[in-house]
Amino acid sequence: MENIKIQFKGITRNTDDGISADGECMELINARVNNSSIEPIGKPIMLKQTAHTYSKIYHHSIAKRYIGITESGQMYEMPEDLSSETIMTGDLKAKSIEFIGNTISVITDEGIRYILFRNGSYIYLGEIPEVPEFGIDKEVKAVSVEIDEISDNDDEVRYGNFTKVLSEANKNGCYCYSAAFCAAFRMFDGSYVKSTEIQIVYLDSDDKVTVTYGDRQNPQELILSGGYSGEFFAQTETTLAKWANLLCFKPTFLFEDYDLSAWSDIIIGIEIFSTDNFRTILNAGSSRLTSQFETDIKTPVERANNISLMYNITSLKLGETKKSVDIDVSIDNLATLPHMVDSFNTHHSILPKSSYSYNNRLHLIGIKRTLSSGVRVSSTAKEYQFLIHIYIHASDGDKVIEKWEIGQYIRTFIMYPDSRAYKMIIYRYEYNVPVVGIQIDLKKSDYFDFSFYCKEYEYGRGSVKQNTGFFDVIKISDFESMEVGETTDNMDYEKGNVMYVSNLNNPFFFPADQVYQFNTDIVGVQSNVVALSQGQFGQFPLYVFTKDGIYAMNVGSGKVAYSNQTPVTRDVCNNPDSICGLDTMVTFSTDRGLMVINGTVTELISEKIYGFLPSCSVSSPIIVKILDVASLGDDISSVVFPDYIEEANIGYNYEAKEIVVANMNFPYSYVYSLKTGEWHKISQNIDSFVNSYPYTWAVSGNQILDLNNTHRSVSTIALISRPIKMGTLTHKRILQIALRGIVKRSLSGLYIKGEPVMFRGDTVDIFSDVGMYVLASNDAEHFELVAKKEKMADIRDLVTKMNKSRPYKYFMVCLVGGVRTDVSINYIEMNVDESFTNRLR
Repeated sequence: MENIKIQFKGITRNTDDGISADGECMELINARVNNSSIEPIGKPIMLKQTAHTYSKIYHHSIAKRYIGITESGQMYEMPEDLSSETIMTGDLKAKSIEFIGNTISVITDEGIRYILFRNGSYIYLGEIPEVPEFGIDKEVKAVSVEIDEISDNDDEVRYGNFTKVLSEANKNGCYCYSAAFCAAFRMFDGSYVKSTEIQIVYLDSDDKVTVTYGDRQNPQELILSGGYSGEFFAQTETTLAKWANLLCFKPTFLFEDYDLSAWSDIIIGIEIFSTDNFRTILNAGSSRLTSQFETDIKTPVERANNISLMYNITSLKLGETKKSVDIDVSIDNLATLPHMVDSFNTHHSILPKSSYSYNNRLHLIGIKRTLSSGVRVSSTAKEYQFLIHIYIHASDGDKVIEKWEIGQYIRTFIMYPDSRAYKMIIYRYEYNVPVVGIQIDLKKSDYFDFSFYCKEYEYGRGSVKQNTGFFDVIKISDFESMEVGETTDNMDYEKGNVMYVSNLNNPFFFPADQVYQFNTDIVGVQSNVVALSQGQFGQFPLYVFTKDGIYAMNVGSGKVAYSNQTPVTRDVCNNPDSICGLDTMVTFSTDRGLMVINGTVTELISEKIYGFLPSCSVSSPIIVKILDVASLGDDISSVVFPDYIEEANIGYNYEAKEIVVANMNFPYSYVYSLKTGEWHKISQNIDSFVNSYPYTWAVSGNQILDLNNTHRSVSTIALISRPIKMGTLTHKRILQIALRGIVKRSLSGLYIKGEPVMFRGDTVDIFSDVGMYVLASNDAEHFELVAKKEKMADIRDLVTKMNKSRPYKYFMVCLVGGVRTDVSINYIEMNVDESFTNRLR
């Protein structure tokens, strides 16, 4: 007779022949290995039976709210005590949400929508609005300064007088001949978004001012006028003084009425930007020559074709609709002001496949971008109906998109906020019927992300005309008969290998230099959950999982989020829902199984549960019957683990240091302990996990569950060993089994040291009595019951009666039933007698 002692491990993979030599390999249901003993796991606590069924629930820590999303995308908010469910937005269909401070970024099929938590409640903002349409009113005036001498023939004197009066005009916020202007939103972090169209204001031939000079008895008049043939600068002399006179204009910006009060915490104001003066040479008329001091001056049209810098000349607070310029607009002063940052591409819409919030930056993954309809090209005066077709060399092929406007004429400077646009065709409609059209070829800006066309005034008659360098508008008379062309969809591109990263603490703005591209599609993104030290997440804080492996993103400096991307491993994640951040590692599933990555090292942790588990023995229906004793028959592992994790969600039990693998299509979940390296199962269906650190909450149907039940309670458990051959393959009898530890059946008195056990409102269900069963087989497939012990009393050690059954090669030991969660099972001892079939008689 031989005494065999079996100590416990969790679910362990099959050996080559599927047999365990020592019996340590067991399938555990609702029980875990801890300190070389087996302890029951408390039944999850139901925190809330929700009125709605949520596919995902998020915790907004700053607002102290939970937000649930139903399968249809409807959002509901719940207080932290889960006492109520309040609908948030009626028509918003959310796929997922991310939190950056008080802002919720809602990912939808139509793009990103925003919700702000303010003064104790959520306010729906929607998508970032466009800057209100505006016009520019030019106040034409003459500026005069006293000079020392006058000369029409001395270029030096004449040019000096001009620069003196120009300086005076600029100091008063006036421009000489022309300048370009645009507007943009300034956000709370100082970034600019939604840059408007560039409008050029200039003095044309209709702009005239009469200057009166001389004494009262002999007054004289001088007319200053704009345009190609106009005289915008003149010198005058009286008996008392000499004067230099300059025609100029002072702009006033007039915005349409708007209400952006809901955005007041996000959008600080509307910023106005300007170039310096686009002036002409003094003798720009057709009969004069260039002076020696103006040989390097470019014409206004040349300046407009090469806009490189625009300066922040004034601001409007939200709600303001009118603003004048009250600063010195000379180039010397403008150069000291903040200049405009290119934000023309913020008009396009971004539709991400997924998102991730990390280091107070919003990461958008798998980008689908649609083209904007553009900015205004016609005057704001409403007279004609225009249909504009814009031709773009998009990433997804050439596109033709359209927009409608009502205006009087086509502006001098028209543009599309994307440098890939190459043509516009503008049709004028009457009574909803196209009458005439005009084709305009666009140029690519060398400095900003837009394409443009600038209309130049042509001097002459008939076919003999010359360019002047002055501005003009596109008039209706320039249109001609034209058929309306076809349009396309507005898809720019759909790239699964692109990741956008927002500004710090600003999920509204994604700079062009914060776009990261990989060789293959991105599966998911995840960071280490816990910093290695204060503010330090290690060398590789963020992992990007792609279809050709995992990349680690190195943190950049300044405004750069990541300086470079480093390939770490060729292991490919096959399920984005399996990516989960642990304390210092990240877990993910591959075709090989479940893995963790720590730094640059990956480890496969699911090898122990490859193959079918003991409860999968379809040729032994007795196993199912035994599990049914504790109502655990549905928790038989019906598929192998690699198939199970293909559609599984993974959560992390922070307190127990356990990885929970849950497939909503099965009534059970797998759990891996980082402390022991062992696996077990829980008889709990889980649909998704709640990001409620440090709690481990899960959603099952319309129930919110706390998986960490640390209260003393009753749990139904199952311990099923793999087939045990106990050394050699000779036939053996198990004479007696001793279960060492404390086992208490569910009918036991629920007292510990005289204290009643508390159940947090749960009723004590009488599942079954604890039973121990011994199965035997000669082929390791077909097992039959050979011994059992049921209705066990509250004793420290359980010893079965002596068993004189016939000999077998393989044995299985099963313990099932309802037990207290404050008990433990240490090991099993077996007295085995080897039986020789060829013994001499």
